[in-house]
Amino acid sequence: MRKEGRLAGTRDPTTPDSVEPNVSRIAVEAQLDRILASRIFAHSENLGRFLQFVVASKLDGRANQVKEYSIGVEVFGRGAGFDPKEDTIVRVQARNLRSKLCAYYESAARRDEIRIDLPKGTYVPVFHAAAETSLTPSLAPVTTVAPPRRLRSVHLLIGCVVLAGAVAVYWFTQRSPVEVKQPLILIAPFSGDSNQQYFANGFVSDLASILSQAGNLQTTRLNTVVSTGGPDLFKRISKVRPDAVLAGTIARVKGSLHVAVQLLRPEDGAALWRADYSSSESGIFDLQEEIARSVLRQMHVGPQKAPLRATHRAKSPGFLMGKDAGAR
Repeated sequence: MRKEGRLAGTRDPTTPDSVEPNVSRIAVEAQLDRILASRIFAHSENLGRFLQFVVASKLDGRANQVKEYSIGVEVFGRGAGFDPKEDTIVRVQARNLRSKLCAYYESAARRDEIRIDLPKGTYVPVFHAAAETSLTPSLAPVTTVAPPRRLRSVHLLIGCVVLAGAVAVYWFTQRSPVEVKQPLILIAPFSGDSNQQYFANGFVSDLASILSQAGNLQTTRLNTVVSTGGPDLFKRISKVRPDAVLAGTIARVKGSLHVAVQLLRPEDGAALWRADYSSSESGIFDLQEEIARSVLRQMHVGPQKAPLRATHRAKSPGFLMGKDAGAR
């Protein structure tokens, strides 16, 4: 039985008993009663009133009056000043009503002879015989499940597409690497006592070799000691356009090494960074590698080939055994 006082309009005498092909008014009203009496709609009074209003409006030939405004006023008690643009209650409840109807027909009640649907994009319901749902699937949200074999085929196809995409990306990135500009550092001879210049040159040569191992830093050598070059030297250097100039001093005293290293701005020779290092002669390889890593950090690059190794680590460097070896 329908609830008393439901929002059903007065029936127009000219309204035919069959509102849609093969569907009678009596059958639709009976189906509406079954839906409202179901467990799914038992505690959804507002949605029940919503469904009653739109069904009655269509049965009475007033489908053209079923608008968002009229539903808000008649069903949800919004006043005459109701503005659907500001108040979305009708749209929200319409989504809820569609979900409820889907749940109803997906339950045991889907054996009902009449189906009432509320298609998306409209508030006017659609009535059709249950036997028509197989012919007009667009009118009713029917859940279909693909056969297991078909599902496996779909999953296999998706997997093949994903794998092909991954292979294409890998091939493209490997065959077309992005070239990144490597910083250029200009390495000047280190200054020191005149009788130790051979040793200083050998130290810097090994240091330059270590820096070149980084793999992401370009190095080139300068033949002039920066401290004796003056302003004219930096004018010439600026034309080469290095990112920095590596310079320093080295002292060898009683078996110990004292090295001062600095990075200079090529345009004017201003110091960008400076550090002092000390070590015994036996630790010269570790000292060179430590200085190299500090320079790489200051140039904001890290070694691609690790670990960095001094060129002559396997044997004593020749410059330690050279003509100034006794000058300690």
